[in-house]
Amino acid sequence: MVESRRDNALVHAFAAMHAGDVLRPYQYSPRELAASEVEITITHCGICHSDLHLIDTDWGVSSYPLVPGHEIVGTIAHAGSETAALRPVALLEGQKSIGGSAVGSNAEIRAMCQFSAQHAITPRTEAFAMREVNEALDRLRQNHARYRAVLINDS
Repeated sequence: MVESRRDNALVHAFAAMHAGDVLRPYQYSPRELAASEVEITITHCGICHSDLHLIDTDWGVSSYPLVPGHEIVGTIAHAGSETAALRPVALLEGQKSIGGSAVGSNAEIRAMCQFSAQHAITPRTEAFAMREVNEALDRLRQNHARYRAVLINDS
């Protein structure tokens, strides 16, 4: 079963049109939201060297237009009919979150965060407005960004 969105709004993003391209404003119409899917309004997006490799097609797997950015924070804007447990109110009331990592399990990440808190270890990030995405990518390319460049949705 497919559930329709509340409106037919376009998705606004930044995309590379070909390998090595700068990112440009890009809009597209998303497909219908499936019953088991959620749509997220992104507030923050981390970018890293993996994004550079994809933009430049260093790994030979990229297709264009390419919208980079796989580390996101946001809120659930629309939820399919089979995702009742993920409705925004349920997340807030139950103090639940959605997360994942290729680095370790949720328990391992929790232990790492607790260790960091106990030893006053804080992340080093640089924040940029989303419209400054190419400046952020340039800092990454030059190895000047401190750990992560974080884009803040300022639209």
